[in-house]
This record gives sequence, structure tokens and C-alpha cells, in this order.
Amino acid sequence: MAVTYGAKDNIQGRKEQTNEGLPFGESLERWIRNDPSLHTNCIKAALRIETYGPISLNNWDIYALLRRQYKAAEMVVIPAGAHALSRPSERMISLQGNVDWYRFWLKGEERSELILPNETAAALKDQYLRWRQMTELKRADDAKPGCAPPIGGS
Repeated sequence: MAVTYGAKDNIQGRKEQTNEGLPFGESLERWIRNDPSLHTNCIKAALRIETYGPISLNNWDIYALLRRQYKAAEMVVIPAGAHALSRPSERMISLQGNVDWYRFWLKGEERSELILPNETAAALKDQYLRWRQMTELKRADDAKPGCAPPIGGS
């Protein structure tokens, strides 16, 4: 909420609606129950976050909290993009990135052929090195006990 204050896309209003009020006063308990950034300890899945535009207002909190907890998380920033990506190169980066991510995490497969615009063998190798390191983080996190349900939630 603090990061998006004053943003002209009404994200603040949408957060207040989703979390059933403001993050203080009588509605604070509902906010705590509903805001996923306050329950990142419960996230067990490896998470790939895409964010668009020159700054990453709406995703940085969750990404930073996951990384702080040594969880498997990656943030892909497409600086000139918008939610509905229109440039073919940006769409390809997004779509192929998702395919690579899911193939790696769900099937244990790694791509070796260069497909993306300006992709290098070194960059592709680094991607999978980074993700293999994340598997160790995920293994350690999976060994921890599950989290308690949010206050007032199920």
C-alpha cells in the first residue's frame, strides 16, 4: 500500500476493495487476513513474477519478501511493457519464459536451443544455473512445517 500510494492507476482503491478496507483502524484485521504479501511464509510453490513498466510497484513487496525468506522466486521486468504485451519480442520473452519455468519446475526439463531475441548461450546457461540453485532453496523450504491459516480465514 505504501509503495503504490498516489499511483494514477487506482491500484490503491483496488487493494482497499480486495482487502475489505484500509490497512488501519477497524478494517486492519481484514487487511491482514486478505493481503497475500503478509502471508508469504505460506507460499511453497516456486514463483515467477512478471512486472511491466519502468518500475515494479505492485510486485516488489511479495518478491522481496520471498527472497528474504530464501524461497524460489524470480522477477522478470519488461521495462517498456504493459499488462497486455503488444510487442512481439516482449510477448516471446514472457511466453517462452513461462514455458521454460514450468517445464523446469514441473518436469525437470531444461531448454538448450536459443529461441529468444538476443538470447545467448551464456544467458540461457545462467538461467538454469540460477533455477537449479533455487531448487535447493525450495527443498529446504518444503522441509519446514506448513503455516497456520490467516486470522479469521481458512
